[in-house]
Amino acid sequence: MIQLARKTQDLIQDLCCQFGETTGWPLRYVAAGPESTEAIKARCEEQGLHASYHYVDDGENHVGLLILEFPADHPVESYVAPVRALAEQIGQMLSQLAQMEQALATRTAAVETLSGLGQAPQSEQSLGDNLHDLLAAAVRLTGYHSAGFYLLNPATNRLKLRAAYGLDARSLPATNREVSSSRPDLEALSRGFSFVTRQSELDDRWLSRDARCGLCAVVQSSLVPIGTLWVYDRREHSSYEPEIEPLRVVAGHIALLLERVVLLRESEAQRRIQKELRAVSDPESGLRRPYLSEYCGFDAVYRCLSRHEVGGDMCELEALTAESTIIVVGDASGNSVPAALVMNAAKGALKSMSGRRAAHDWHPSVAMDRLNRALHSITGEHQFMSLFYGVYDASTRLLTHCNAGHPAPILVRDGQVSLLEAQGLLLGIVEDVEYRSLESELQPGDLLVLLSDGITEIRDEEHRLFGVDGVVEAIRRASADSVENIFEAIWQRAEEHAGRVRKKNTDDRTLLVMRIK
Repeated sequence: MIQLARKTQDLIQDLCCQFGETTGWPLRYVAAGPESTEAIKARCEEQGLHASYHYVDDGENHVGLLILEFPADHPVESYVAPVRALAEQIGQMLSQLAQMEQALATRTAAVETLSGLGQAPQSEQSLGDNLHDLLAAAVRLTGYHSAGFYLLNPATNRLKLRAAYGLDARSLPATNREVSSSRPDLEALSRGFSFVTRQSELDDRWLSRDARCGLCAVVQSSLVPIGTLWVYDRREHSSYEPEIEPLRVVAGHIALLLERVVLLRESEAQRRIQKELRAVSDPESGLRRPYLSEYCGFDAVYRCLSRHEVGGDMCELEALTAESTIIVVGDASGNSVPAALVMNAAKGALKSMSGRRAAHDWHPSVAMDRLNRALHSITGEHQFMSLFYGVYDASTRLLTHCNAGHPAPILVRDGQVSLLEAQGLLLGIVEDVEYRSLESELQPGDLLVLLSDGITEIRDEEHRLFGVDGVVEAIRRASADSVENIFEAIWQRAEEHAGRVRKKNTDDRTLLVMRIK
């Protein structure tokens, strides 16, 4: 029961005093509280009070009672009637005031309810509590006595009750029903809302046990319907139009809540996958690493940087004998996990060959053939890899190498630039391929740069490639002749070329710089 505000009651008491002073008859206002207006009237009558009574109501309940006391000498009716009529008019005015205050309180509560809807915690664990609060808001905003939310399963085309407020789920006859057999739900899903009144036994299928009517609204995401929101009432309603819009507002907030939960689940899954990928990735991935070997016959620095947690580039240097070193630089197709799977397959194939120490087994053309057959047998038809494979012999300064579609190494000798061309088909596409090897005689002071296309294909804001020319220009601008300085010059110049569009260059990058001793 909504009572008149304290200030309003004070004004009423002043009005009653002025009435008594003007007419000479006392007029009292008694607000309803623990004692109802009927009980107040009955008590006055038991006390033998001579009075007329005028109820003050807010449109739904009596909120107070006006008591007009008669003089003890019982004046004639012609004198009493005008005063009674004036008191009745005052009672009507007070009833209008009570109804206005109730409407204001209802609107204020609605505004507070609506403003609080968007403050639901964004936590999957509190989904049940959030749904409960939204259903409570639906009840407050519509004035109905209970509510329920049915979630749509698109795979089975069924609606299942997922949350209820103000009622026991057992009082609902069909908490898991097919959309095609539920006329009100089907109507709400198609036109936005539906209204049901209890007129026959068929209506028992949709309404709670004690409900006389029900209003249903679709819960719709930005793309597809999610379910239906029902409110039920024990009273019969001649009109449901005022309740449709607030019910739609709550339905919209339920859709937003469920979309947030889906995003939270996806974010959590993404965080879990990223954590797992970091656990299996190379802990030194992306770091600049020197290759240290006393007898290898060269100084080298390399870096293999993945744009994601894992990537498809690889750079391997392994001592075959005291003076022979295997040099492998590769780039698997795709990005992230798919590329990493191909790259790890190639690494696995290389490791499986590690027990073979005969020179013939590690000859580039033989090793490349085995790598190709291994990748072809375990990768998909759209998965492949470019790869440079070389064996450097420090005693003869001879580099024997094969190339399966990989960018050619850049050789800088006495300021002159050349490419070690030796092209073959990408690994993993065709099983039976002949890879021919070439021999390149190197000299002391020669600079050899091996890289993936993630370096040469870096683009600037005007879509210009960094290219081999960018690598050569960086080498010529290097402040010193050491492989460390040359490496940093190339890497930094590539970063500067990308500039503000660095994030748009999403390919993995590998760079290996060697100086022959």
